[in-house]
Amino acid sequence: MERHGILPDVVTYSILVKGLSDADMSSVGVVANSVTYNALINEYCKQGNMEKALEVCSQMTDRKIEPNLITFSTLVDGFCKAGNLKVAMGLFTEMILKDFGPDVVAYTALIDGHCKDGNNQEALRLHDEMPEIGLTPNVLTVSCLIDGLLKDGRISAALKLFYSKTGAGYSGVKADELDHTNCTPNIVIQMQMDNVEPDQVTVTVALSACADIGALEKGEWIHAYVRRKQGLNMDLCLKNALINMYAKCGDIITAKRLFDSIRTKDVTTWTSMIAGHALHGQAEEALKLFYEMKDLKQNPGVNKGNNISSSSPVLPNDVTFVGVQMACSHAGAGCPKDAYDFILDMPMLPNAIMWRTLLGVCSLHSNVELAAKVRSKLLELDPNHVGDSVAMSNVYAAKGMWCMKTIVRNQIKLLRVPGCSSIEVGSEVSEFVRADDNHPFKTEIY
Repeated sequence: MERHGILPDVVTYSILVKGLSDADMSSVGVVANSVTYNALINEYCKQGNMEKALEVCSQMTDRKIEPNLITFSTLVDGFCKAGNLKVAMGLFTEMILKDFGPDVVAYTALIDGHCKDGNNQEALRLHDEMPEIGLTPNVLTVSCLIDGLLKDGRISAALKLFYSKTGAGYSGVKADELDHTNCTPNIVIQMQMDNVEPDQVTVTVALSACADIGALEKGEWIHAYVRRKQGLNMDLCLKNALINMYAKCGDIITAKRLFDSIRTKDVTTWTSMIAGHALHGQAEEALKLFYEMKDLKQNPGVNKGNNISSSSPVLPNDVTFVGVQMACSHAGAGCPKDAYDFILDMPMLPNAIMWRTLLGVCSLHSNVELAAKVRSKLLELDPNHVGDSVAMSNVYAAKGMWCMKTIVRNQIKLLRVPGCSSIEVGSEVSEFVRADDNHPFKTEIY
């Protein structure tokens, strides 16, 4: 350009600066603008040099060039990737104060950052806030959030988000059908028919759906796809989903084989296998794994028995304790009072699932007094759950307390929802609802 007598302008330097971040524009009489500075900031952020990125931002202000929306979004993204959420949130707040409406880039960066930091509640809040200010979460936004929820073991929340964002673009899957878990495995199949490769998040969610509906054949099909798809990232979250699917669908042997093959396990890995053994009535195996997990917590390192390599302890979560309760229930081990004390001594607040599991144990032991205590806890947490009242009614019936049984039964009538069951035949999962007159094969069924 110079040989032909043409001096480079700001746009030229904006392009060159990505590779030559220290180019001296002033020496050729070019005055930098926000485009140039934003390119410099972006390059430093990519390098992880956030100190230099902030320095360039300060230079903008010193030279009377106001940072704009792109400047702030780039910095927010950079600090999130650098793991400094405190500064990122500060910049995000400054964007709002300066009337730079945060864009999808800034929101996505913060959502991803909070998910990686384990604060999924804040990530969900930011996601829900986007439509309120006129922003639509993109594929990356949703993928980051689903990935974070799955890694935190919040499968139901991940499925709910997946259903609300997926399917309208695939033939044969209607948007109003996506509240039905059975649709999710079909989405993966439909995507391949449309020559769209399902990514890691989609496959993980589909496997979780297979686990929920007991669709072993579809789960095996998806597993086969994972094995032959070389570009798919087989991370721990996906492996955990496979263990959970096989365990819940009845193939505990394959689940255990996958569990043993994982060298570095997290809490979800352990919990999925413990719950799997408990579901299959293998209380001894479930409790053995739980004690191994506790031993790993106290002595992080290597446990050759289960091919474990861990540099940090694995702490049991609420789902782990539910699995242990299930195992004890199947084994008939201990008494309900011990289980009650076990829940109260846990390092986290007990949820409805924990109390519900204990209510089942009380039912087995016909412990009316403790069952009533547990039900009162459940009424505080989940007052509309009919199953709790049914269990309490059965406890009263077992003790011949017919008046109390009648009172609870009358309460059930106000809350009752139709019972349903499902069965997998071939590659299809059929669901049957009590007194369903709309089923196409109602004559054959009834």
